[in-house]
Amino acid sequence: MTSFIEEAEGLVFELWQKQRSLVRQAMFWDAAGKVTVVAFPSAASREGSLGELARAAADLSPVRVAFFSESSATNPRGEKIDVIVLELADARTSLYTQRIYTPAEPPVCVMDDTKPLATSPLATIVTT
Repeated sequence: MTSFIEEAEGLVFELWQKQRSLVRQAMFWDAAGKVTVVAFPSAASREGSLGELARAAADLSPVRVAFFSESSATNPRGEKIDVIVLELADARTSLYTQRIYTPAEPPVCVMDDTKPLATSPLATIVTT
């Protein structure tokens, strides 16, 4: 069985390959497994993104969320690089995962961090 992370990652990169641009998008899974994709077409601050996610989730009662965006990061040499950020919140496992990828073909994961959902910025987005 495919894990939620692998499923979300596959969907994200399928969209990325089709669009060549993500800006910011979210996928919400309800308790029955239905997936709803919501696009946020403009750039926003972190706080703005979290507010938009909360508003989009309000009517969906998601148990899982995958949020992905294009961003920039500083590499160990101090250079700014383009990255794809994937955040996953799963009420079923009570886990939050953040992965950062280079926008290569195919994307390469350069950072993977998992922690308890309750300590994450997406904790209030999912329905427990």
